[in-house]
Amino acid sequence: MWTNLGGDHLAATAANWSYGWGESAGNMSSARFTAACSDDCVGLSGSFEAVELDDAYGGTVSTGGSLVADAVNVRGGVLSLNGTLTAKWLSQDAGTIDQPLGSVSEITVTQVWAWAGGTLNSTATPSSITVDGSAYGGATATLLPYGAIMTGAGQGPKTVYCGSNINLVNGATMTCRAGTLALLNSSLAINVFAAGLAIDPGSNENFVVSDGIEGLDAPKITLAGGVGWIEVRSGSFSFIGGMQNTGGRFTLFAGTSALLAGEFGQGNAYIQQNQGILELYGGSLLQTDGELEIDIQGGSVRTVAAPIGGAPDATIATKYFLFEGGEIVIGYNSVPNMPHRYGTLLILGDAGWDGGTFRPCVEGDLNWGMSDIWEVSGDLDVHRGTLTPLALDGESIPTSPITNGHWTVVRADKITTAVDVEYDQQVWLLSKNGVPDVTEWVLVGL
Repeated sequence: MWTNLGGDHLAATAANWSYGWGESAGNMSSARFTAACSDDCVGLSGSFEAVELDDAYGGTVSTGGSLVADAVNVRGGVLSLNGTLTAKWLSQDAGTIDQPLGSVSEITVTQVWAWAGGTLNSTATPSSITVDGSAYGGATATLLPYGAIMTGAGQGPKTVYCGSNINLVNGATMTCRAGTLALLNSSLAINVFAAGLAIDPGSNENFVVSDGIEGLDAPKITLAGGVGWIEVRSGSFSFIGGMQNTGGRFTLFAGTSALLAGEFGQGNAYIQQNQGILELYGGSLLQTDGELEIDIQGGSVRTVAAPIGGAPDATIATKYFLFEGGEIVIGYNSVPNMPHRYGTLLILGDAGWDGGTFRPCVEGDLNWGMSDIWEVSGDLDVHRGTLTPLALDGESIPTSPITNGHWTVVRADKITTAVDVEYDQQVWLLSKNGVPDVTEWVLVGL
């Protein structure tokens, strides 16, 4: 236990410590800082079973190089890192963990990170914390684990403060409960690389990532790694920045919403490329702020019916939805031999179709039967693309469409076509309806 009885504030001075059973100078299993002495400690380094800053400790512990510990618990004071920190378990309920030297002060957690309060990196120098699941077959992190359930009258969700990038890699998963993550530096990143991020604040609750200081450049979320995922499981998610999905799955569960309020690049709040997936369960809402847009360059945009009943109707609210690659699938079902549920993907705003494939299903044995519909509240500008309908019978088995059967598949306030989309003209006729402007595309069986 830290006493500073030697009076020089140096961690290397043996007289500054009270030793436990079997401990001696240079052979301490733990470094504990308590109310017994709130003096600063300088130069802490080495390997420990535990490093603890108790809630009543009021000083600053500065490391003098790399620090390795099985467990680091910060409930008060300041832990200032002048070297890397590697911990199996890192918990913070209050106080501050500073990373003043940027990349020199990086933190790696290999098993558990629990962040219930306080500040991670109050300095003006961005650094990073990485939760890495490779060493122990996975790692977990929880942000604001108590969510909206706080003791004391009138208390609600907490705010924690962050001046560093957050990296989730190699199978690590992080769960965010109700509350606010307030950012302290510009252009910070949340990187999800072959890992998972669950937004789960609870029904009617919110998890918010906001600016802790006015005038910061927008942060970014990057989702990559093929098996990586971000799931909004309950409530709502509000992010002050933009997102790029280059090969993971971004899912909004039934009845949830997500707001992307900042730009990732070129005016887009959400950019999807390669094998990325945007998955919207029935009743979910993805929206962008103000003049921001969404650009789908590849992968899949799909709506999914709620697990228990309901249609796969989902909404995207944005200034402009650009579909230039990949596919749009409505009523996606990953379970074989299940009945198809017809639904609508509604774009609140304008849209452009400049590549990619729309794959609607239609009730092929019934004239004006049910169908999957891509609906745009504003204008839809069509430059190129592919329409690949699939006719299904009453058992959701592929069939040939009945002759002269009609099914609506695209609807907008105004549809302008520069180049016709490609489709199988041996099976279908595409009728463009509306006067004076085309407002609806109807497939007709041949």
